[in-house]
Amino acid sequence: MRKSFINTLAVTGLLIATGSANAETIGVNFGSERRAVGPAQSAGVIAQTNWNNASGPTAIVTDVNNGAGAATTVDVEWASRNTWKTQAANGDGNTNMMHGYLDDGNGGFSVTVSEIAYATYDVYIYLSTDMKKGAYTNTATINGGTQYYAKTHVSKYKPVTSLIQATGTTIPTPTVNANYILFTGVTGSSFTIDGAKKAGNNRSTIAGFQIVESVAIPEPASLVLLSLGGLTMLKRKK
Repeated sequence: MRKSFINTLAVTGLLIATGSANAETIGVNFGSERRAVGPAQSAGVIAQTNWNNASGPTAIVTDVNNGAGAATTVDVEWASRNTWKTQAANGDGNTNMMHGYLDDGNGGFSVTVSEIAYATYDVYIYLSTDMKKGAYTNTATINGGTQYYAKTHVSKYKPVTSLIQATGTTIPTPTVNANYILFTGVTGSSFTIDGAKKAGNNRSTIAGFQIVESVAIPEPASLVLLSLGGLTMLKRKK
């Protein structure tokens, strides 16, 4: 019995330590009329299936699905001049998700996400372009906050092989070859992603985004206290 109880404690601690695996995710793929992400295809920095395929340059979708395929309360509305695509062949989840995108069309774009039920969450914005050799500096921001810049590089006919975060915050210092922007610790039931209109070699295009719920994980000290408490109970039973 004692051995079984100790094993139970170990398993409980393991489940708590891996709590982040239970974080809910939502993925939206823009320009899906160019190419959709299959329901079983995994894509994103936080890999997930059941991406919501969003077609057209302007539209609204309501109650989008989460990564488990269940409907949520989240609504997405977007507006851009047009959609465009890379020339990469049909491939894995990341390649297909980055294939089509909202193009700035000299007018920028706007994406509004509302009815979010999470207290805190992270937002991943995926950038794409059909221009080779980093011809453009790509940018996007959330709620008018920090502007990140990426020298987005796409080999037009090849699949996406890596996801690289943009951390540059000025036009002269974009992150070379980056293809996503991350905003952490976002709060509130809604947010807006804004992309600037094309100006010279600067532009904004968005291939998709992810919302990842923040899940609190107990500090290691808490796990130790849990184990000690269990051992104390075991000792009292002697």
